[in-house]
Amino acid sequence: MLRNHPLPQTGAAVVCVGVLKPALQFLRTNWIRFLVISAAIIIPCFWHSHIEAGDLGSHVYNAWLVQLIDHHQVSGLWVARQWNNVLFDILLSALGTVLPLQIAARIIVALSVLLFFWSAFAFVAAASGRPPWTLLPLLAMVCYGWTFNMGFCNYYLAVALSFLALAVAWRGSGLELGAVLGLAGLALLAHPLGLVWLGGACLYILVAERTPQRYQIVTFGLAVVSLFVIHRYLWSHFEVVSRKHPFYFYNGMDQLVLFGPVYLILAIVTIAILLVAFLKDVLDRQQNHNLRSLWSVAMQLYILLFAAVVLLPDSIKLPQYPVPVSLLSSRLTSVSAVLVCCLAGALYPRNWHILALGAVSLVFFSFFFIDTARVDRLEEQAEQLIQTLPPGQRVIVTVPSENKSRLTIEHVVDSACINHCFTYSNYEASSGQFRVRALPGNRVVTSDQSAPQKMYAGIYEPQPWELPIYQIYLCSDSRLCIRQLTATGG
Repeated sequence: MLRNHPLPQTGAAVVCVGVLKPALQFLRTNWIRFLVISAAIIIPCFWHSHIEAGDLGSHVYNAWLVQLIDHHQVSGLWVARQWNNVLFDILLSALGTVLPLQIAARIIVALSVLLFFWSAFAFVAAASGRPPWTLLPLLAMVCYGWTFNMGFCNYYLAVALSFLALAVAWRGSGLELGAVLGLAGLALLAHPLGLVWLGGACLYILVAERTPQRYQIVTFGLAVVSLFVIHRYLWSHFEVVSRKHPFYFYNGMDQLVLFGPVYLILAIVTIAILLVAFLKDVLDRQQNHNLRSLWSVAMQLYILLFAAVVLLPDSIKLPQYPVPVSLLSSRLTSVSAVLVCCLAGALYPRNWHILALGAVSLVFFSFFFIDTARVDRLEEQAEQLIQTLPPGQRVIVTVPSENKSRLTIEHVVDSACINHCFTYSNYEASSGQFRVRALPGNRVVTSDQSAPQKMYAGIYEPQPWELPIYQIYLCSDSRLCIRQLTATGG
């Protein structure tokens, strides 16, 4: 049976309790459990011949281009120096110097998943005051949610680092707090959006934890007003696009909605389980006259983040980039999902919590295995088709997203081209948001920011100087085909 742990208190009295000694004690007493859970959580990184995670193929392919650039084996490309959106790529390039890139990518992705999982675990523990053992199935599903499957590798790392930094900032003391600055620097190197969340959450926790509970509504109100001000500023000064789903879709559990309707059902069932647990806890607290404790800092952060998703744009055109920074709403809900875990972690732990969530996660990962296996078979087909081409050819990809899926799979060809061909449709160089950049007229990757979308849609008409060029396209629901294009589009 689970022990009856006291509910966490708020206030400065519990902020500076330190994290290093409790963390070491936790590892000493739970090291077997830690190793077993860690081994289990990375199984999806190894159960197929490829890790199916959207943009991951593009990251691996561009790491290969960096190697070619460093060895002066291609012309018209260069590696830009930048301070953000590069941490995953730097790690991949470093490990790729001693291991094949595919193996290096699998190792780094597995380590990223472990970092995300245990950082989220630590953050939930810091918010609730106890290890969230009953929420392990939910945390596992969140780890492999929409953000992971889109392959937003740098953002995924940034969010993981932010959770670890917030856990230290929330419960750390003395020199431990200095680690927050180091983690913030790494989060910035990974993705600036992770640093924005880390800075905003750190500031709010610092103020709210030192504000008497009866006045915390004032702090909360000021934060909401700030979001409205940012909303007005962005809409009046930038070219923005609003979210495409209804506002209630972005509640955190949308991270579980992946390939089709069954995932939406699982997300709804998960929400229902959490609501039942919450209502039961409310009734228990009402009997104990302890309802005020529901208005926790974690609850305030969750509501504020939900408001941010509603008020802030889904896409914004920044002057330094030729293409917009997009899908911000869906990215932010990876944070919302962990905050949902924080709220659930504050509830009285009961055995049925882990049983119910475990049943949902079993169904989730069963369908996840089946659906990613289907994408893995497409990637294996791409490798076979690539081998039919002479070395050094240019390839464009036209593989649309599956019906009712929220995920993109157009990068199933990228890794297959390593050491054999060039994915001319790869978007990284033309976006200006990654390390690899391209000069106009190069024969490796398009430098036109509008071209990749046309290639993915199958409406691109190559210029005579771009020939020969081949198109890999989806010719049936489960089969890829290849053809050579002409100057009129093929």
